[in-house]
Amino acid sequence: MSCLKNLLRGKFKICFIGFLSLVLVLVAFKVLVRHPQGQAPSLNPADRQMNSSTLSNQDTRYLGSTDDTQRRLPQRERAEKKNTDTGSNQSLNEAQKKNLLEVKTHVVKPGATLWGIAREHGLHLSTVVHANNLSPSQPIHPGQKLKIYNMDGFVYQVPRGQTLSRIARTYDVSLHEIMQINQIENPHLIPVGQKIFVPAIKPLYTFIWPVRGRISSGFGWRPNPFSKKGREYHRGIDIAVNTGTPIRASHSGRVVVTYRGTGWNKGYGKLVVIRGGDNSRSYYAHLSRVLVKRGQYVRQGQKIGLSGNTGRSTGPHLFFAIVKNGKARNPLKYLSR
Repeated sequence: MSCLKNLLRGKFKICFIGFLSLVLVLVAFKVLVRHPQGQAPSLNPADRQMNSSTLSNQDTRYLGSTDDTQRRLPQRERAEKKNTDTGSNQSLNEAQKKNLLEVKTHVVKPGATLWGIAREHGLHLSTVVHANNLSPSQPIHPGQKLKIYNMDGFVYQVPRGQTLSRIARTYDVSLHEIMQINQIENPHLIPVGQKIFVPAIKPLYTFIWPVRGRISSGFGWRPNPFSKKGREYHRGIDIAVNTGTPIRASHSGRVVVTYRGTGWNKGYGKLVVIRGGDNSRSYYAHLSRVLVKRGQYVRQGQKIGLSGNTGRSTGPHLFFAIVKNGKARNPLKYLSR
């Protein structure tokens, strides 16, 4: 029995020594793999710091002058930033230049026309016509000098009671754009009579016909069409057209009055009133249908309603009136022929 115990103890010792030898071999192999030069890691903090410094120096030499790379990188970044800033400034200057009014002189050549000159400079005919106080059909002659803008628009003289924001709304342009083009810092300090450039297409004619038809009643004194007795002052013109005929805005502006009811409405019936940039107003009465809303901006020639026979009317027609400076004017003096 004692012999058996001794035998087992001997085998256990052999196994334990073998296992310990295997562990030592694995540890030695691991150390050799991590430190191929045969240098075992030191537990001394100073040694670890030295080895770390040595490794850093080796890495520096291997990367090929990291310090030089780090010195060159900011220089390159500064150069790129400088180029970017320069490009941005150039783009900004170009953008600002585009938004500033420039005027140059064009000398008319033989055979030239206003249409051709406007097209040559990429402008609307209206811009060239208004810049030179001409009419679209006015002849030009060789050698004549014309003012040419670098953008579409017209010069506007600010009347009393007008504001920059209202001008912008009337012509449907940006207030900021008007301020930038005219280099205006405070839009609230615009003196009466100041001339500004409005970047919008001004109609060739101040007013156009809202509809074509026979003039059934003119402007001024006329016999009373209802009582047939006495006379009354007619503050517009009547254009005889069938019910449902499209009615168009005689000028560009803001719709300030619309009436869609079925009532008398002071004799106007269904009505549209448009206020232009010069505070003039145009009236379109006796409509059968109103197609615009109050506060809406409409352009010259835009459909605003359909003719009818509403209100104080003896038959289908359009009552058209123009009011300037608070006084009714004869529309025939303002309409294009």
